[in-house]
Amino acid sequence: DAIFFAVMIVIMCIVPTVLKKFTVFTEFGYSYVSIALQVIAAYILTRPIAGRSPNRSKTILEDDKNFIFISYAHSDIERIKPYLKMLDKDGYEFWYDDSIKTGTEWQGVIASNLANCSCFLAFISDASIASDYCLKEINYATSKKKPMAVIMLDEVPLPPVLEMHLASLQAVQREKFSSDEDCMNKVFEMEQLKSCKY
Repeated sequence: DAIFFAVMIVIMCIVPTVLKKFTVFTEFGYSYVSIALQVIAAYILTRPIAGRSPNRSKTILEDDKNFIFISYAHSDIERIKPYLKMLDKDGYEFWYDDSIKTGTEWQGVIASNLANCSCFLAFISDASIASDYCLKEINYATSKKKPMAVIMLDEVPLPPVLEMHLASLQAVQREKFSSDEDCMNKVFEMEQLKSCKY
């Protein structure tokens, strides 16, 4: 994608300069070593945040694998990154849509992962309750009786339909904790998530 190629361009300017300092490479061998190192470096630098599934935001996970579906508003991505990193660090399998792609094919990817997930984790904020996509994901997860967990990023009044879906759940209020880590530790105590830990 665009980020990968941008990183590649930067690396192409650096790697050859470094390799030329080592006379061990012949002119023929140097070219191939240089290209290989550039591709490897670009891949490492452009990997998604969560490392357990390298392409998890673009693939449909296997339906025999327990994983958490992450529901959030795209404008909140920077706010939820610390939570995704903690999930990954603690060995949880999860999937999230980090793209703003639209269209039937992409919606099918989201729907398939939502249907296959073992747990649904929703990040509720001002932005998410204004998002038709987030509301549809919650409605679908509820209709499929998916185990659900909720993190309230903002203290925001819920629309009636959302309040109805989430009324029986014990939501974790971010404002009640001094840090994202303390908040996530409370989420880790929830039974809903434990089947998705490897």
